[in-house]
Amino acid sequence: MENLDRELEEELDIQSDFMNVHIKGCVNGDSDEVGRVHIGVLADVVLAPTVRETEQLHVFWITSDKLKRPEMYNRLENWSKIYVDMY
Repeated sequence: MENLDRELEEELDIQSDFMNVHIKGCVNGDSDEVGRVHIGVLADVVLAPTVRETEQLHVFWITSDKLKRPEMYNRLENWSKIYVDMY
């Protein structure tokens, strides 16, 4: 949870005191460089964030159905593809 909190703090500006975290499991996607040396913890985090790193990211919310469309799916990192494939 400490590492999850750190990652959320680095990437997002959370304006709410409420954060509901559900740990779903682990992701081992060793088909790319990152996955060969890391294991991911898959968590659903319910919150209403604002993106902090706006100069690096173009962020918007979309439905899971839209994530499965090739034009979006093919742009995802491997770990994200594993998650989308599960749902």
